[in-house]
Amino acid sequence: HCCCVASSETNMGRWRRRGGGGGNRHKPGSNDDFEQTALSPNDDQSTARASAPAGSHPTGGGGGSGGRNHRRRRGKGGGGRYNHAAFGDHDVERIRTYLTAYRQRAEHLCFREQSEDERDHNEKSGDMQGMEINGEEDIYSNPIKIGKHEFPALTPDNLSAPYLSLPSTLSSRQRRLVHGLCVDVGLYHSGAGNRSVENGRHIAISIHYDGLEHVPNLSKPISIPVTRCMPWYYRNDHVGLSSLEAESRQSPNASSDSVATPIRNNSSSNADDDDAASAGAARLNRKFVLEATAQGRRAIESLIDQPGRCLRDAHDCVDFAELDGMDLSQDAVLPNPVSDDDSTSDVVWVLVDTPEKMEQCVADITESHVSEIGFDLECYNRSKYEQASCLIQLSADGKDYVIDTLAPGVWDAVSLLEPIFSNPSIVKIGHSVTGTDVPSLHRDFGLFIVNCFDTYEAAKALRLRTHGLSGICEHYGLTTAADYSSLKKEYQNTDWRRRPLTEPMIQYGRYDCHFLAKLRMLMIRDLTRSELWDRTTTDTEEEARIVAAALAATLRSPVRDADDGDGSSTGGFSRQSSTVSDDGAYFTAGEESDLSFEDTGENRSENGRFGISSKKRSTFSARELRMHAGLMRAIGLSQEACLRLWKDPREHATKNDAFIAILKRSAYGTAYWDDGHTALYVQLARWRENVARREGTYPGAVCSLDLLVSVCRQKPTLYLALRKIDYFLPALLDDEERGYSAELLSIVQSSIVENGDGHNATLVRSYNDRIVVKKTIMGENGKARVIEHVSSKKYASAKDDLDNTSSTKRILRVTIAAAAAVGLVALIIVGSKKRRR
Repeated sequence: HCCCVASSETNMGRWRRRGGGGGNRHKPGSNDDFEQTALSPNDDQSTARASAPAGSHPTGGGGGSGGRNHRRRRGKGGGGRYNHAAFGDHDVERIRTYLTAYRQRAEHLCFREQSEDERDHNEKSGDMQGMEINGEEDIYSNPIKIGKHEFPALTPDNLSAPYLSLPSTLSSRQRRLVHGLCVDVGLYHSGAGNRSVENGRHIAISIHYDGLEHVPNLSKPISIPVTRCMPWYYRNDHVGLSSLEAESRQSPNASSDSVATPIRNNSSSNADDDDAASAGAARLNRKFVLEATAQGRRAIESLIDQPGRCLRDAHDCVDFAELDGMDLSQDAVLPNPVSDDDSTSDVVWVLVDTPEKMEQCVADITESHVSEIGFDLECYNRSKYEQASCLIQLSADGKDYVIDTLAPGVWDAVSLLEPIFSNPSIVKIGHSVTGTDVPSLHRDFGLFIVNCFDTYEAAKALRLRTHGLSGICEHYGLTTAADYSSLKKEYQNTDWRRRPLTEPMIQYGRYDCHFLAKLRMLMIRDLTRSELWDRTTTDTEEEARIVAAALAATLRSPVRDADDGDGSSTGGFSRQSSTVSDDGAYFTAGEESDLSFEDTGENRSENGRFGISSKKRSTFSARELRMHAGLMRAIGLSQEACLRLWKDPREHATKNDAFIAILKRSAYGTAYWDDGHTALYVQLARWRENVARREGTYPGAVCSLDLLVSVCRQKPTLYLALRKIDYFLPALLDDEERGYSAELLSIVQSSIVENGDGHNATLVRSYNDRIVVKKTIMGENGKARVIEHVSSKKYASAKDDLDNTSSTKRILRVTIAAAAAVGLVALIIVGSKKRRR
């Protein structure tokens, strides 16, 4: 229960502002006050990184006073020197002192070996009183105010409790800073509380490894289930690998390490053998992925060269008369997604959260022979090194499918969509697919989008005022555009790993895909209308005028008058009365004309006038749409967007922000970091990549580089000490069967032995190991009351056997002392007898 771990001796000196010319460079758009590196990816610190940019002082307040960028930007409303969400240098030091005092005094109170009389004497003499922070109020008697936040007083009751709750008024950024300071001080720490309530989150700290188990609403950080959500791009158990393995064995040039091997051999005791085997499997997997990617790329490139092939003759004909005046206002409002079996809903939707539902979804789309399908993805996108698809939305034939990719068994079943996405006869309609949709589908599921229509590219071609999907829907008259915009503001940047999915989250996902099919037809109409529909009407009318004028001139030719009864003639010409229509476009013969056309009705227009028919031609085929350059450009750009496939970004360990920040802190003299730490960090980074290859995933799924930096600083050699850095370890490190945490700690232990580091004995204690001693005392009112004193039950040191208890040590020391006393008495007796003789 109680064991001891060696930790590196770090210089915990006071951070101070250093002068200097170029010491404080700000990244564009970065916050003005740099927070302490939060190296633990736990809860509030899950998004924490070393936020001090290159050249800056890695403290809470910034760097040198002489730099040209030293001047802080002031927010709206003036503000002071520091942003309201950050702590200054002085406040950072006060928090550090407060946390250090809590650790020291809590250990003194709970685990120091002393008698009850000594404890009473210390309390009466003020041993637990009087410590101040920077000359201010006594933190052991009264709460202390740091910034605008009130930290609880370190009273004996609070110190003897299993944990201590810090103020809930801290912002998320301030909590990340405090998490980083807890790592430096050596405290167990985690976030707790309700995220949905304002100021409902707080940090709980403890000196006991089981102290946080007593915290109500202790929230385990949201994470991707990496053991069942293996990215297609990295995994090494592809179905097609068997054929490649056979080919590699038959090839005379095949090397022994190019043969596929299992992901991990749990029976193997040699990690080097596992790494060599995983490297061979990774090379074979790489070959399979590259071949599949090249095949998908060729299919997409063929449509870029001939974008007209994206328009299907059987489906993509436009009837302008039918589409004239049409918009999204006629569409039904999306019903509240209470149930996918709700018969009162105008639009059917299905939540796909099982492999069976995924199979049914693919069967429904295939059997309905859809010609177009809307799609969208919601992803977790912490950085370019750590991304995952969390939700896929499809809309086909008026039915919406919300696919929960993180549900058990669904991730692997998503690959069933491959025939649909690779079929060029089915148009896949998305919005701004080049951002995360295309690379995520490729990375996670091996899906390639062949024949895509991107409404973002069409909106740019139409020069709309806004290019966002909600704005486009509003432009086309969506009656619920305000609701859509409200949902978008709330959920566009939400953490989509969170489960269960709420009704608004599903509603937002459906909005992103439901109107895409109709938007495509409306945007094709608007892109081609000026050259096909409007231009056709003008040309027809002009042609009709020319023909009518020529026909009128023909009917005005001279005609001889009929002879009189005496055989004489007038000797002149008489012009038949004729009229021309008011608009001058069509000729109409007079009623008494001898030279009038026989009106059979075939040459009469809709308005009863004789001449060329003025009826507009409204329907245009796909062949005619292909002649429109603007439409072809938008379609071509949509296909080019589908080529933005996933490219494995290699995360360089030496370029990590946390690593750079600790090097700069070491240069400032505010942290201890030497070449031995760097060598250990590089070794751990290489180990992380090997584990990722063994598991068939990306290195960030094993652990973050920020965590490895903290490991190198603290150098824990026990699992419980490792949890001081991150109370909730990543899934692969926390899995005892895989044993990766043991491998990491073994590497750390080897580095300690190799470098000969001297370490202090840092105790890892359990709250349940204490002995509670109850005492009855008389109160001022004469009534007896019971108070509790706590003392340690047992603890162990790293220098001793971990199985020994403190009582055994005391018995051993007493025995040795007694033996020494007996020996001394014997020597005295023997000496006195000799003198008598």
